[in-house]
Amino acid sequence: KTKALIIVLLFTSIVNSIDPWHLPALPTNPPPPSRLGNVTLDKLIPRHLWIAVRDDKEPLSYQMQPLFQRNKNWEVHVCSNDAKDSFMNSTFANTSLLWAYNSISPVAGAAKADLWRYAVLWTYGGAYIDDDSDIGAPLDKMVEPLDTL
Repeated sequence: KTKALIIVLLFTSIVNSIDPWHLPALPTNPPPPSRLGNVTLDKLIPRHLWIAVRDDKEPLSYQMQPLFQRNKNWEVHVCSNDAKDSFMNSTFANTSLLWAYNSISPVAGAAKADLWRYAVLWTYGGAYIDDDSDIGAPLDKMVEPLDTL
């Protein structure tokens, strides 16, 4: 119990010592979009389909496989909480966005996932869908060549 209290106090003092208002909102040198595969030449929105999950070891919802079948040209990224944290910590280091992301309580996981969703779409582009949702039409029929984020 004492060890947990010390960790909480240490974390609180670290968070309180950071002045997020003087940090840049976004990284000054974001990674190039081509860092991921599946380069899209015929559309401005890259063919990346992002899905946030708590644990990538748990099975996906039954509607995900038909969605993947309808969108074979899209690279699917199923991202666990650990993967989301790793992405945010590496891509948005020393930014106020990372400070805000890390300040959100784990109890409010959906709010944390919202920030990650905006960050990953800003960084790599593509589309996002909740892990319990479905889109009946292929994304290539919905995303027009000149559409942008």
